[in-house]
Amino acid sequence: MELVVYEVHPHIALLRELCGETHEESLSDDSDNESYLKSLDPKNWKSQDHYSVLGLRKKRYLASSDDIRKASYEILGNPVKRLAYDSVDPVVVDDSVPTISEIKSNFFTSLGNFFNRKSREEYDTCRDYSYLDEEDKEKGE
Repeated sequence: MELVVYEVHPHIALLRELCGETHEESLSDDSDNESYLKSLDPKNWKSQDHYSVLGLRKKRYLASSDDIRKASYEILGNPVKRLAYDSVDPVVVDDSVPTISEIKSNFFTSLGNFFNRKSREEYDTCRDYSYLDEEDKEKGE
């Protein structure tokens, strides 16, 4: 029994078949964009190539919804990779501590916000800075 992969756009499946490309080949992408990924600045997210970030640089607009879902799950679905990213996420990482005057003026709000920020960290593992490293932890380099 052959597994039939559903394409959102049937003409894309026909083009892939004519080119002799299998579905597995279409999902793979070169790993040469690793240097591109390391050069990205989250503050400039609008100017980034989001297809390259997901590893779909070759497919671009030809990527199906399922391809995009699988690519994003590989990053955020892996607990180790997600912890590494969440630990350095510039949007949510705020290590500021409320001042004494802020605590005295608005005790519950200032400390409530502080503890909400800290509650996302697991103190067994604390924070993982491997996302910023050039080495790949999975390869042991």
